[in-house]
This record gives sequence, C-alpha cells and structure tokens, in this order.
Amino acid sequence: MTSYLDQLTLSTWLQTDVVDDLAAARSQLVQSLDHQINQVETALNDGVFIDMVRAWLRCEDQEIPIGSDRFYWEHSSGAWIITLQLNGHVLWVSAKKPSIEVGHCEDIPNTLELLKQAIKAGELDQQLQVHLHRYKR
Repeated sequence: MTSYLDQLTLSTWLQTDVVDDLAAARSQLVQSLDHQINQVETALNDGVFIDMVRAWLRCEDQEIPIGSDRFYWEHSSGAWIITLQLNGHVLWVSAKKPSIEVGHCEDIPNTLELLKQAIKAGELDQQLQVHLHRYKR
C-alpha cells in the first residue's frame, strides 16, 4: 500500500530559516525589477511616461517617505539609461560602469527582464557583495 506522504518531497527548510544578506538583496532587487517592468509596460501601453520622483506622504505631524524612484530615465542625448538601485544607492553593474544604455524606451522592459535573469543566475553577486559591504545598514 502506497503512503500519501511518500508522494511528497519532504524538506528540512522552515519559513523561519535565516536568509543571508546576498540572497535577501537579490530577492529585493528582483522584486524592484518586477515593479519597474510593470511600471514601464503600463507607461508604454498608455503612451505616457509619468516622471516619478521620491514623494512624501504627510500624515498629521509626521512625514513618511514613499519610495517611487524609477530605474530608468531619458538622457539629454535621447538615449534611455537604466541604473539599478538597492536601498537608495546605485548598484554598479560593472566596476567601471554604473548604468546601462538602452537606446529606445520600448527596449526597457526586455532589458529589465534580462537584468532580472542575470540577478537570479548570480551574475551580479560580486557587485551585490561590494554594495552590501559599502552600504551596511
């Protein structure tokens, strides 16, 4: 007689297991890229790029920051540029280049998707380690 539990893949992992800083940064960056992809695809479909900046929500006597920075912008040359940001600081894509030139705004979603795949594959782990060391909380 076959047991129902035998049909499952059992694991030793718990939800409370500690995630290392690199994995947490990778996850945070992927979530941000998902948000950016959604934002730019919506803007492309509507035909309007809304210029979003860091906003402040006023709540009685407190000001609560709402992060709404985007990763992409149009350079004065007409090219579209992407920079990755983590915890309010630019994450350099390589040792000498902090940004990626996309060319046309229609190419931004594909470029962000490529960046997301590179992050998931661990291709930016070295840059993430440097960034985490430099901007320790």
